[in-house]
Amino acid sequence: MEALTSGQFQHLGAAGAGNVVKLINNALAAVNLATVGEALAVAEAWGVDPAAAAAGVSGASGASKVSSAMYPDWVLSGTHDSGFSMGLMARDVSLAMDIAAEVGETPELLRASSALWQRSLAELGATADFTEIARTVAPAVTNQAQSRGDAAEKTQE
Repeated sequence: MEALTSGQFQHLGAAGAGNVVKLINNALAAVNLATVGEALAVAEAWGVDPAAAAAGVSGASGASKVSSAMYPDWVLSGTHDSGFSMGLMARDVSLAMDIAAEVGETPELLRASSALWQRSLAELGATADFTEIARTVAPAVTNQAQSRGDAAEKTQE
């Protein structure tokens, strides 16, 4: 384990505990990715540059890896190249709902997020990058990122 993780591991419990933590981690990232997109779309609608809004949030109490890295690096840049697919994230969110149900939990926000991920999966396809959910929840933000990318390409030509 040391060689594989550089010491970044801990025992979580009985067999299957690691899978539970992996699924809830991905579920949290999934909810956050959708929520940050929605929030940046509101900022953009008010005339606030989404990149500036993400930077402002990332220095305040709403900060997350999603607002500080994922949106700037993969969504606002227009690259959507995280290396993790829409299909895998939609599956993990659905599996997180399944494990919650197994123990009698009914997480409402996670259920809404799972429905959103399933809709995005149907619209964008399983091979789309998971950061492309922004195309579903914040189309104005992703269109603006695409426009910036197109302009940068024309400048380079």
